[in-house]
Amino acid sequence: MFKEKIKALLKSIGEKREAINAQVTEALKSADAGDLDKAKEIKGKIDAAKTDLAALEGELKDYQEIDGLEELQDEEGEDRGLGNKKHRKILDDDTGADDFEHFIRTKGAEKRDLTTINTSVVVPVDVVNQVMELKQTEVDLSQLVTVQPVGAGSGKFPIAKRTSAILATKEELEEIAKVDDPMFTDVEYKVETRIGQIVLSNELIEDSAIDIKGYVKKQMNRMIVNTNNANIIAKLSKFKKIAGSSTDDIKAVFNIELDPALTKVVLTNQDAFNWLDTQKDSNGKYLLQPDLTASSGKSLFGSPVEVVSNALLKSGGTQAAPKYPIIVGDLKEGVALFLRSEITAEWEKFDRYSQGLSVGVRNDYQQIDEDAVRYIEIDPSVAV
Repeated sequence: MFKEKIKALLKSIGEKREAINAQVTEALKSADAGDLDKAKEIKGKIDAAKTDLAALEGELKDYQEIDGLEELQDEEGEDRGLGNKKHRKILDDDTGADDFEHFIRTKGAEKRDLTTINTSVVVPVDVVNQVMELKQTEVDLSQLVTVQPVGAGSGKFPIAKRTSAILATKEELEEIAKVDDPMFTDVEYKVETRIGQIVLSNELIEDSAIDIKGYVKKQMNRMIVNTNNANIIAKLSKFKKIAGSSTDDIKAVFNIELDPALTKVVLTNQDAFNWLDTQKDSNGKYLLQPDLTASSGKSLFGSPVEVVSNALLKSGGTQAAPKYPIIVGDLKEGVALFLRSEITAEWEKFDRYSQGLSVGVRNDYQQIDEDAVRYIEIDPSVAV
């Protein structure tokens, strides 16, 4: 009932604080310039503005307390028609995002209807979904591997594997022959909690003109993408390594090392991509071809090329004689991400100067098929 009024007051308070800060800066400049009369005049305006600010903050507190009483009555089951909490949620489409924003703005003091686990709150599903959607704008390796949501902290999950089994002929009334080749492989997983910090300034929290939810979602998105990428690269780096010095060696991996039925992707870092982008065939044409399906816009031997930073996927060797990493294969067949859907958040003071959200996700990363991916190290210095 009072939410719009509260939002308007928060906006006015934010604007008033900005005006006071600007006046303080102006007064200090006047004092430094020796114009004490002007500095005193501005100080008088600041004192009046502080009085107005205190009045606004008092009014806000009153509205918040009344709004809290209204919600308490709703929780006790009082039927109030369209004022009833359940009805308001349907009409306002309040699915938890506003409660999460309020949790941030009150610095973790008020959790409202947010689900809690110990001292943490579970980030609402609609916020989590928006965080996951944001990943489409960045290079997120989880989109290239198998992602499997799980409901338990540990266990075994059967994942379908490529099989060479065939259907046997059968005479009438005879028993059906058994298929010896296994159709599934059991991958063990054990989810772990991974924690990161989103540092928030008081100005960011208190200024209602700032989209605090949008800011936090972007930070969560960045943390999740970085976590996925680092752990997936760590798993991909454990696949069989093959030394090479030219694109012919890469083609040999395509043709011999990897099953033709695999849906192959080429994953490189910046160094390796730069080297690949300069390679030509015998007719002087560049080997990398345009490919709209790849984030790099290029393909190699018909497979899309994905590029991550040198910081994430490091080149080997030395600066004078580098070895470029080129990962080739079907990443969905090679790596699985076991994902618990919840993201939890807790308000913390990180040190005496900073505070914010401690955000946690629970997941695990495992290798599936050791023959689905190859890790090629190209040493161009030994090329013939």
